[in-house]
Amino acid sequence: MFYTAWSVEDHACFPVPEDGRFGMPLDQSCLYATVERAVSCR
Repeated sequence: MFYTAWSVEDHACFPVPEDGRFGMPLDQSCLYATVERAVSCR
């Protein structure tokens, strides 16, 4: 099972930050999508 999470950060998407993460420009913000594997805590 996988999940998708969205976050908006208050900075421009370009230039690409040192961590290499890039997103979609939204006015003066940057929209990031994260897709990860869901893990059970049991």
